[in-house]
Amino acid sequence: MNAILAFKFWILNWLRRTPLLLLVLLASGNVSAADEPPIDATVFFSKEDPHWPEAEKVIDGVAKKFPRIRITKTSIDDEAGYKQLAAAEERNLIKDSGDLTLIMGPLALTSKGKRRDVETYFEPMVTRLLDPNAAKGRLKADVPAFVKEVFGADAAAQMLPPEADDNILYFRVQQGGKDVGWVADAFKAIACPVCNDVQTLIATDSEFKVIALKPVRELEKWGAPLDEKTTAGFTAQFKDKLPKDEIKVDGISSATKTTRAYEYVVSEALKHLQRAAAK
Repeated sequence: MNAILAFKFWILNWLRRTPLLLLVLLASGNVSAADEPPIDATVFFSKEDPHWPEAEKVIDGVAKKFPRIRITKTSIDDEAGYKQLAAAEERNLIKDSGDLTLIMGPLALTSKGKRRDVETYFEPMVTRLLDPNAAKGRLKADVPAFVKEVFGADAAAQMLPPEADDNILYFRVQQGGKDVGWVADAFKAIACPVCNDVQTLIATDSEFKVIALKPVRELEKWGAPLDEKTTAGFTAQFKDKLPKDEIKVDGISSATKTTRAYEYVVSEALKHLQRAAAK
């Protein structure tokens, strides 16, 4: 069972355990944060880990900021704690083990050496879990600015009539009175409650070859925006793609749904642009 499916089962199980009256209050909005059910998280740590004191401060800070998060700290310095960790790793299909492990429902983060995923992603992951709508929906894209950035200051775009499925909006780009390319404003919703929806601008030349791609919604991992270098490395993989190509790229670790959504919207946008130009 993958993490996203497991997460959905976790939510359903939580709903089954929640009293009916509380569910009614949650649905109506007439419930305070103090009445909401706690979210349990377990941290497996070793006192011998030199990173533990700083990591503990981060974890405690998240628990203080979000009172619904109920932290259980389990030392793996004894046999009982180590066995609990081994069972949790097996149950949560954790392959990338660490010196520090944090498990919250089906979601898991580990830190080891220079890789500090617990400290980096725990807070944004909780933030997204408690407010999933923050990452959902289409944003207003600055198409004119993108057109000038890619094609030049004298380039302009004209929007084509939306199709029945308006998740992808199309623009004809002109420069000096000539057609020089196309832009698509592509959006795709992702059902995962902790995942960012995908929205990106795609620029092509007049032959529908991708020349630039710019996310409108930031690329994320566990609710935290990716840095510019990682984002640029991912989007660069779509350059020179054509409508006839099968679009497959190297994925973003722990963001498989985002990767697949990008492959889908770029492929769909190129095919639709080619059909629209032929009309």
